[in-house]
Amino acid sequence: MKDTSLLFWQIIVGVSALASIAAWMHQLYLKRPTKKEIVYPLLAILFAASSGYLAFQNHELRSFRAQARELASIWPETTYDGDFHEAKCKGIILHGMQFLEMHKGMYPESYDNEIKKLTEVADDCGLGLTRNADAMITIIRSIAGEKVKLRR
Repeated sequence: MKDTSLLFWQIIVGVSALASIAAWMHQLYLKRPTKKEIVYPLLAILFAASSGYLAFQNHELRSFRAQARELASIWPETTYDGDFHEAKCKGIILHGMQFLEMHKGMYPESYDNEIKKLTEVADDCGLGLTRNADAMITIIRSIAGEKVKLRR
């Protein structure tokens, strides 16, 4: 519902902006404009376009963080608490990698660092796997905007 109403208003604003630009161009065609009549509308168009772009980026970032928050909500605080089996750690790592790969354009450094870490300890089923799962939990929680407790 939210995305549909946002899209509706974006279409309305876009159509009205195009109509305003067309009217302005028609006015320029009919008479010889002064510098003010050219510069001020161009600045308004520039500000409107940059505002629309930034609103889109903000919406995309909020959506990305909401997805990270949803993913982090199904994971435990840490893998060091309790009985964690190899399969659970691998599940956390693979699920987190899938999320980072889907959104690697937003956080390419996190994706590259995790790929490097996973290839270093791919065969380790002990403490290395638990540490990687814990690192993945920390990365996703920090992307979600949550406070993260770091272990020493």
